[in-house]
Amino acid sequence: MSKEKVVYNLFNKSKNCLIASKALVADNFFLRLKGLMFRESMNEEEALVFYHTPSIHTFFMRFSIEVVFLNQKMQVVEIHEELGPRRVVFSTSASIAVELPACKTSADTLEIGDILELTP
Repeated sequence: MSKEKVVYNLFNKSKNCLIASKALVADNFFLRLKGLMFRESMNEEEALVFYHTPSIHTFFMRFSIEVVFLNQKMQVVEIHEELGPRRVVFSTSASIAVELPACKTSADTLEIGDILELTP
């Protein structure tokens, strides 16, 4: 039996705004391994969420992304904007990483300390 992908809304509770309406959780080995590698782009409404992930790499990617690190309480602890291909970022205080399209984060939508929520 195949498991359906659940699409989530990624919502910023602190600013009362939607960050992504097509957020996927990389919840199996293949999704975690592949991530956004080899894709041409990322839709503006997409996000990819990795639990138990204090680091992200952009090897084999063809476009820039934004990476938001969250702690276990879904609080933003770090934001990395315009992360180009062939880069590695990590956060010692994070347990969740969120990949977003480039230019998605701004002070209007996301800041350190904000609380995010994933809802189906």
